[in-house]
Amino acid sequence: MAAVFETIFLFWWGGLLYCGIEMLWRKRTHRSMFFAGGLSLAGINLIADLFWERSWLLTLVFCGLMITLIEFAIGYVVNLKLGLNVWNYSDRKFNIMGQVCPLYTFFWMALSLPAVFLCRLCDLIF
Repeated sequence: MAAVFETIFLFWWGGLLYCGIEMLWRKRTHRSMFFAGGLSLAGINLIADLFWERSWLLTLVFCGLMITLIEFAIGYVVNLKLGLNVWNYSDRKFNIMGQVCPLYTFFWMALSLPAVFLCRLCDLIF
């Protein structure tokens, strides 16, 4: 039962933090980013549980890729299917359908490091 509460806690904080990062970076956000952040932090916790002891670098790579996949999936629905145009990376090199690009994957990898430590702290609480 503690794992369920931890996941809910991390989802909530992930959503808030993701939106906060967007507000600092882009000066705006969208409610879909709350879900991207929630899924991302919950996923970071799972990936860190599986890989952190083996390799912190592999953990960060997997986290960056996972967040990129989440961004792509949400972007595909929100931007391409619903036409809300929340973001567009078409001007970035090697972008995929304007929804993700390698530069931001590296940013997500870097931001995953403090996120992993937040998740480890939550392990002590839950």
